[in-house]
Amino acid sequence: MRIPRNLADVDREWLNTALHGESSFPNPPLTGFSTEVIGEGIGFMGEVIRLKLAYETSHIQPSDDLLPDPQPDSRALAEPDYSLILKIPTQSDNRSIGEILGVYEREVRFYSELQPEIRVRTPASYLTQMDEGGDPEKALGLLKFFNRFPVKVIWWLFILARKIPPKERNYALLLEDLSSLRPGNQIDGCNMQDAKTALAGMAQLHAQYWNKPVADRFAWVIPLELGAKAGQAVFLDCLPRYIEANTKSLTARHLELLGWLKENAIKLFGVYNSLPSTLLHGDFRLDNIFFDDTKSEIVLCDWQTLMNGPAGLDLAYFLSASLGSDSSDDHISELIGFYREQLAGHGIEIDQKTLEWSYHAGMLIILHKVIPAEYQDMLELEGDRGHQLAVTWIERILHKLEGLDLDGVFK
Repeated sequence: MRIPRNLADVDREWLNTALHGESSFPNPPLTGFSTEVIGEGIGFMGEVIRLKLAYETSHIQPSDDLLPDPQPDSRALAEPDYSLILKIPTQSDNRSIGEILGVYEREVRFYSELQPEIRVRTPASYLTQMDEGGDPEKALGLLKFFNRFPVKVIWWLFILARKIPPKERNYALLLEDLSSLRPGNQIDGCNMQDAKTALAGMAQLHAQYWNKPVADRFAWVIPLELGAKAGQAVFLDCLPRYIEANTKSLTARHLELLGWLKENAIKLFGVYNSLPSTLLHGDFRLDNIFFDDTKSEIVLCDWQTLMNGPAGLDLAYFLSASLGSDSSDDHISELIGFYREQLAGHGIEIDQKTLEWSYHAGMLIILHKVIPAEYQDMLELEGDRGHQLAVTWIERILHKLEGLDLDGVFK
């Protein structure tokens, strides 16, 4: 079965073949479909498209839950709304970076290999496709090889890899349309109740894989420590541009935090990885979350950057991105305590002090990751929202780190 490279390659023949035998959709061939590009300014590596499917209504027998009351002529009722989400790689210059980082293969493999066993709720998957040619073991070996070199050498290796990108492969996912649920919005942030609902889902994910060798079972799940040197190379390249662009707003404390990261990031990653590890979503933020208010639970989307590492990284990622600068230390402490209680409910015990250190150290690592997202010249942020998201996020992180005792990080 062919794999569409772009939206123009998606036609009725491909959709009928892709959905053949899928119980969530009618058996008769579809008569047409419409497309709607969604998520603009949210995802930098992929295109997200809603497909609304049309069928010959005379052949469709609506299920009971679609009929509020018996009617003399069921065909007079509104046609059921059949829709789904198509995810394919971006057509922008970001595609080559996505190929180098393996984000497309990782998400396809997640839905085909890992989703069936995962307990946190994720979008239903109707089709996973990718061209042959990827070998996770080789990709993992290449990362380990790169990490033998100093940070400056890794930077030039990365530049070379960009100039000689890997052969493009095609990838496609057909996923559940979650438009009936309430989407999160990272720029707006969320209230305490939504934060707790999200953290309950996070704890469910982390507890399932707590101190289990998930990276040994799935070679495409990259350990956090393997990205430390590459991350430092990009951070050091972007830091001067960030400081120059924000000279008027950066305080002496902000510059102190940035200088500390410049000197201590690699050591921080090393110490951080001594903590218990689990499966991390890697991009656990409101833009990738839908809230099912009828069940008080989340649906977690976008699995391109999942990895193996300490739970505090997802925790810091979510809290730094989702709570505004006006959130107090008491709010943060309450939410960390709530997450800890949720872990305990799943049989995982971790003391509050260790968890708080993991959160604060994770915040430094997140700052180390987010500044390059805005100030590098390799990845194109999509539209004004992409830039606003990054700038707002950095501001929130710096505010939350203002009271951190840097001298005590390694004690």
